[in-house]
Amino acid sequence: MSQSQLAIQPPVSWQPLQESLAEFHAEFAGLEQFVDRLLGELDLLRGQLQQKAGELAHERSRSTELAELVAEQRREVAQYQQENKLELQQLRELVERQAELLRDAPPTRPREIAAVETAPEPDVVHASQEVRDPVVSSVVAQFAKLQHDMAQRRKTKTSVN
Repeated sequence: MSQSQLAIQPPVSWQPLQESLAEFHAEFAGLEQFVDRLLGELDLLRGQLQQKAGELAHERSRSTELAELVAEQRREVAQYQQENKLELQQLRELVERQAELLRDAPPTRPREIAAVETAPEPDVVHASQEVRDPVVSSVVAQFAKLQHDMAQRRKTKTSVN
């Protein structure tokens, strides 16, 4: 027998090989379905990943915007505090200068001296006194009002107790 005749001869029984081949095809089909399902899940997960990446980018940009807003507001608050500090310092200096002027300035009329001496409450300065400087008169009026309010509070506090 020649070699070509040997290669052509079929095996004795095809039945076991055909059964094995059928089992292999069934198992292969099952694996194909499993791989297809895994690929579908992978595509779904990739889509979710892209969505989450987009959300993350959005939140990062929002976070950056908020950080910039907070920084700007902090700068504004610091500037506002500095302005208030300077304004209060100027106001203190002005009040101190006006107080010095009031202490150093002699009374201009005897009637003012008499009004101060005969006042029922010696620590109260009356706003009706004439002062030549409008700023000084404003401060005097404010002090008089404060002194009057304090006197009223003392009276109500002692009457309550």
